[in-house]
Amino acid sequence: MCKPTYIKDKLLLSEEYIKELLPYINRGRSFTIFRPPGSGASTLGKLLPFVPKYFYKKIPKKRVIVYFDMDDLTISQNKYGEINLPNNLVFESYKDLVLKKLTAATHGSAMLMGLTIFPMQYSTDNDLWDCLNRLFNKYNTLSIFIYLDNIESVLHKDYENELKVFEFIRNKYRERIHFIFPISKVKTQKEIIFEGQLPLAKQMSHNLIYLKPLPKLVEIIYIEQFVRYRLWHTLVTRRTIKFRNKLKKVKYLSGGYMLYAKALWDMDNISLPESFRSESLVAATRRLTQAFTKTQLSELISFSKNSKTLIPKNDYFLFRDMGIINKKEIFSPILKKHLSGVR
Repeated sequence: MCKPTYIKDKLLLSEEYIKELLPYINRGRSFTIFRPPGSGASTLGKLLPFVPKYFYKKIPKKRVIVYFDMDDLTISQNKYGEINLPNNLVFESYKDLVLKKLTAATHGSAMLMGLTIFPMQYSTDNDLWDCLNRLFNKYNTLSIFIYLDNIESVLHKDYENELKVFEFIRNKYRERIHFIFPISKVKTQKEIIFEGQLPLAKQMSHNLIYLKPLPKLVEIIYIEQFVRYRLWHTLVTRRTIKFRNKLKKVKYLSGGYMLYAKALWDMDNISLPESFRSESLVAATRRLTQAFTKTQLSELISFSKNSKTLIPKNDYFLFRDMGIINKKEIFSPILKKHLSGVR
């Protein structure tokens, strides 16, 4: 179990991101977070349930944020997918599974806010409806936000039944339950905005927020290292000084991209030219560039070699909003090296 200060410090480091989200949380609107893949979307999602508790002065109305991992549905599909059931029974099976997981997660988030009218045990979806009815009746300004982590993994017809469950929940409490969609791929974003074939996906085309890589967030890894080595309450020692010096280098080289930062923390010497060719950093670059189309990747490669290269306006604005291009430069020396060809 994390110490409260540990959670609070992580939230303070993420404050720049959270400020972007607060207007939508306060107004009770679903919204989509668009950020580079591997930049800590799951970490942010797991922190958000604590936001109403620690940022209560900036949230005048009652809000509960629930983290839900959509990868649980990809696992559960193996359970029901192999059974030849009618569509209505498949839907009911998924609905039961989702509602049980959602109820448990909502219970935990509500407890953080001191909302204790939930029963301690749940077994059926009727418990969820009963609890939600009692919550909404007691707290007139209460809204619940469900953070659907890894939503991209189920945004296709194979998971239509699973997505219908969330649409079912949304329709039942249209003004009180909202969704937060984290997405990372440009292709997925275009599919959502221009196609919107699935009912849930249509909601994702509104209220789009771009979150850039944030060097300050790298300190989350620093905090985790502090906890791991039991240096939390110690005086400044050689080890803490060493960590601080390394932190500065990691911030600069990673540009705030979490996969780069994690790979760099595991290296003994990050100043050597060979470090840029490490498998972990190359894999991180491969993951990051998966967000773009082939044309966009070609534009970035040209830009990394010559910053005066002209990029089509729409793509340039996208790179800028995502933080890939920062002050007319590639945001990370590592990415720039990889794009231009590591020597």
